[in-house]
Amino acid sequence: MKPGPGLVGLSGSSPALNITKDDPLRQWTQHSRDDFLDLLLELEGRGVHHSRSVCPACYLEPSAYCCDSCTSGGELLCKGCIVKEHGKSPLHVIKFWNGKFFETKTLKDLGLRIQLGHWASREDRCFLPDRAAGDSFVIIGEGRVHSVALDFCGCGKGGLQTTQLMRAGLYPATVVDPRTAATFAELDRFELLNYESKCSAWDYY
Repeated sequence: MKPGPGLVGLSGSSPALNITKDDPLRQWTQHSRDDFLDLLLELEGRGVHHSRSVCPACYLEPSAYCCDSCTSGGELLCKGCIVKEHGKSPLHVIKFWNGKFFETKTLKDLGLRIQLGHWASREDRCFLPDRAAGDSFVIIGEGRVHSVALDFCGCGKGGLQTTQLMRAGLYPATVVDPRTAATFAELDRFELLNYESKCSAWDYY
């Protein structure tokens, strides 16, 4: 009895299909898995930068800090240079090499302060900065909850605190002495997830 239409291969009479060319996971397992594991383990330490002890940006201070959010290949910089490099990226996560392993640090820990209300340049500082209440401000963004050191403009140039936050792309949680805000990008991400999967704000948090 001959197999009917669409049943070729079910009778065992047809040759097995060669699926190697269309099986990338199997190819990865056979030829690339060990290389990937070696590279992942390498990234847990100083990696290709293990022999560099001086900051490549200033050539003055020891290099012990790298950014976990930048695509810099784990390049290690000194404390001063890593802070300077992140003047416009205050929510990035920094790692500190303590001699044995990496510790997570915040840019607030390293001395970075966010200045609102002055947009001419990143060096434009307010001569009368108004620190957030308790010198503690929380920003929800990039999938994390960040504690940052934030200064409002107190000289009058920047306007209301809520105005300064909004112009910086931060949506304040309140209009009275705001201490918490979320980035617009994070709110957009939650909105999309809420529409698609009905995820609540609690579950998202």
